[in-house]
Formats: sequence, C-alpha cells, structure tokens
Amino acid sequence: MEFRSKRNHSAKALAMQRLGINGILLAIAYASIETVWPMFLSEFFSTSSQVGFFTAFIAVCSFISLLGGYQLFRKYPAKTLLFFAVTVNAIAVSLFAVTKNVTILIILAIINSAFVAIRIQAFSLLVRQNSSLKTINKNENLIYLFGNIGWVLGPLVAGFFADELSVRAVLMFAALFLLFSVYSITFSTKELRKEQITAMKHISPIKNLKDYFKKKKSFVGYLLSAGLEVWWVIPFIFLPLEIIRQGLSFSIIGVFLFLLGIPLIIVEYFMKNKINSNLRRLIGYGYLFAFVLGIIAAFTNNIYVSMGCFVIASFGLGFVEPSVESFFFSTVNREEAQRYYGAFFTSKTVGGFFGKLLIAIILLYLPLKFGILFVSLTVLGLGVLALKIKKNNKYNHKKITSS
Repeated sequence: MEFRSKRNHSAKALAMQRLGINGILLAIAYASIETVWPMFLSEFFSTSSQVGFFTAFIAVCSFISLLGGYQLFRKYPAKTLLFFAVTVNAIAVSLFAVTKNVTILIILAIINSAFVAIRIQAFSLLVRQNSSLKTINKNENLIYLFGNIGWVLGPLVAGFFADELSVRAVLMFAALFLLFSVYSITFSTKELRKEQITAMKHISPIKNLKDYFKKKKSFVGYLLSAGLEVWWVIPFIFLPLEIIRQGLSFSIIGVFLFLLGIPLIIVEYFMKNKINSNLRRLIGYGYLFAFVLGIIAAFTNNIYVSMGCFVIASFGLGFVEPSVESFFFSTVNREEAQRYYGAFFTSKTVGGFFGKLLIAIILLYLPLKFGILFVSLTVLGLGVLALKIKKNNKYNHKKITSS
C-alpha cells in the first residue's frame, strides 16, 4: 500500500511537470498573440473603440463555448479535447497571419475563440484530475507560476519580431509554439490520468450556473474573479494601442508586457507553498493597491508613467490572481467543486466582455484616461467588497486539502 501511494504521488508529480511544460508553451504562444493582437485588429478596424467592440463580441463567443462545450467533457477525455482544441487554435492563428478579409477574420476569430475556451477548460480539468485535494492548491499556484513565465517571455520575443519583421510574423511564430504544445500533449499522454466521466454527472450548464449563484459567497467570488479580467483589458488591449498611436515601437509594448508579468511571478513564487486562510484580505488589499496605481495612471499624461503604474500594480494583483480560485475552493465541498468549477470559470470571460465593451463605449466619447479611471474604480469597489466579507468561521483547509 505504501509503495502504491509513493508510485501514485510520483505519477501525479510527473503529470504536473508535463502540464507545466505544456503551460509554458501555450503561454508563450498566447502572450505573443496578445502582444500584437490589438495592432493586428487595427488593420481591419479604424478606431480603438471598434477594436474594443470586436474583442467584446469574441468574448461572447468564448462564453457560449464555455457553457455549451461543457457537454463534450462527458463524452471525451480532457487530454483528447486539449489536443484537438490546440490543433485548431494553431491552424486558426496561422490563417490569421495570411488573411486580409474582414469576413474571414470574423469567422476565424469565432472558431478560434470557441476552441480557446475548450482548451482552457480541458487544461484546468487535467490539473484537477492529476491533483489530490491535498495538493490542488499548491498545483494551481505552480501552474500559474509556469504560465506567467511564458507570459513574460512571449511579449519580449513578439515585440522584437514585430519590429524586425511584422505583426503577421509574430502570429506565425505563435502558431509554431502551439504546434510544439500539440506535440507536448501527445508526448504526455501516458502520464496524464484518464478522465473520470462519472464526475461530470451534472450535465446542465445553465442549471449549474443557477445553482452556483444561490450562495451569496459564490456570487461574490464570481465578481472578484471577473474584476481581474476587467483590469487586464487596459494593459493588454487599449494601452498598447495608445503606445502605437504615440509613435512608439512594438518593442516598447513587448518590454512593457514582459515587465507586467515579473511582479506576478515574484509574488506567486513566494506564495506557491503557502496556505492562507485569510484570502479575503489578500484579495482586498491586492485590489486596493492596484486602485491607487490606477488612479495615478489615469491622471498622468506621460505614457511611460502609465505603463510603470500598471507594472507596479501587478504586485498587488499577484496576490489576487491565485487567491480568487482558492476562495472558490474554500466555499464549496468536493462534489460542488467538480460541479461548479465550469460555472465559476465563466467569470473570466464575463469580466473580459464587460471590460472591453464598457471601455469601448467610453472611448467613443472620452480619452483613454477615463477608461483607466473606470477600471480603477472597479477594483476599488471589489477591494472594499472583499474586505467586507464576513470571515467564514466554517472555513477549514481540510475542506480543500482532505483526500
């Protein structure tokens, strides 16, 4: 029995290493795409507001896929869906690099966003399946750490390629790394546990959403998670467009996004082995720290100061990012975690949608500083909300760490 336990532990550790490598490859690819994506879209749309509306539309497509695609996981293993989704992503991104027709762009974007949503859910499910409840918190932090390594490397390379070659060359580079990821998935097949289909017995995604929101803390956790995506809309979409509008190079964007990820890595590295029962304070103070920096960024006319504020604000968000998922696990039992994780995960898509849509509307009438002010006030409200949550006396790490 002891030998079997050690063997299972070793197999799970190896599986997490494989997923970590795959996560870095995926992060490099998608970070490269995100670095140039606003400028690529500006070839088809004439204003920043139009780019915002289009990206909001794509977020809706992702949301629909996240809900509807949930049914696929009852029929197919997560590793199979991950392989297929990343393959489709690689093909779509390579076609992005050569298309100049807006209709084809829209069709490809819809297809790509649908499979990105499936890829995200399949990857997250594999992390859970290859973790015990005792190690899931640690593994989540580890995967975030691996992913953020890719997110700091990708922008540097993308910025250089965009300056020396072109934006479309960056997309081909990203497609290549997606293909490397496909190979990584194939290579890791034996290490990854087979999906337990019986865990997916709650087959109605709409019912899952309705039941999930019956708990007040579930709704609060959903808002706290969505707020992150509202914040990231500025540095990943609208600030890069402003950088180019002011005549700066793609390399500046690459360096900015590289620096943006460094604080996340630093904070999450030191947090990866820590268990903190006071998650609401980590989230609350992290958001309030970002609010202060956001206000400074909103009222400066210097683009470099604005970029610096968002980089420094990432130190606060480094506490928020992994904590919102831990907060989710702290409010549900083992069965509820399996059932409601998909519902909780839609918070990222919903946050991204509203962030893009509302800022696009703001930019129809006002300059970018008002968009920055909007996201700053949003995280202020979420920070106060997190700190006002009554401490859960029933909170017990056995709830999320018991086997």
